[in-house]
Amino acid sequence: MASFEAGAAKEPENTALVAGLAIARFLTGRYQASATAIVDLARRTPRDERLIPLLGETAASVPAANCAAYVSALRGLTAAFPKSGGARCYLAQMLTSGAPTPPAEAISLWTEAARLDARDARPCLELARAATARPAEAIMWLNQAIERNPALPDAHFRLSRLYARQGDTARAARHLQEYRKLRAGQR
Repeated sequence: MASFEAGAAKEPENTALVAGLAIARFLTGRYQASATAIVDLARRTPRDERLIPLLGETAASVPAANCAAYVSALRGLTAAFPKSGGARCYLAQMLTSGAPTPPAEAISLWTEAARLDARDARPCLELARAATARPAEAIMWLNQAIERNPALPDAHFRLSRLYARQGDTARAARHLQEYRKLRAGQR
């Protein structure tokens, strides 16, 4: 961390050094300092696509004081990069933070993200979670998530439960077996 601090102090306009310092702070649990640096980077370089995963992956640990700035930065990046499913997914995550149910805007963002990036299972998983009260829709989204990434044990487990509730024991058993196989492989 000392190297990043020295480098960022010497070259405060060097985006890579400041980002490295922010990540080092994040990894050492200095979330407020990390978030402040990331927000500052987003203000200085609002069209830097590399900030999307940096903002998104640190969002869950953002102190409350920085949430609005993170949302603002992600909104800006979503507008700047209209084909970025990741920006939409991360923005929806921020909008949902602390909410008992996802707001309509988050659902819309996840739906767009799923359409924009056919390889990313995250928006499908979130849409399935949001559709818990609508089993057929939840099943559809979980199946799409598995098509995008077959190695999702929790998606298989959730599908096994949903199919069992619908009386489709063959599919329930198949997904439960896949869940167990994937979980055993993670050990």
